[in-house]
Amino acid sequence: MQSYIVFKVTLFVSAAQSLLIWCFSFLKCFLAVFICSFDLVIPLINYTSILSCKSLLH
Repeated sequence: MQSYIVFKVTLFVSAAQSLLIWCFSFLKCFLAVFICSFDLVIPLINYTSILSCKSLLH
C-alpha cells in the first residue's frame, strides 16, 4: 500500500514537472513571438506616423 502511494506521488510529481516545463516553453515561445511582433509593429507605427506627418505638411 505504501509503495503504491509513493508510486502515485512520484507519478503526480513527474506529471506536474513535465506540465510545468511545457508551460514554461510555451510561455517562452509566446513571449518571443510577442517581442518579435512588437519589433515589427513599432517601426510600422513610426512609418505611418511619419507618412501622416508628411501628408499633413504638404
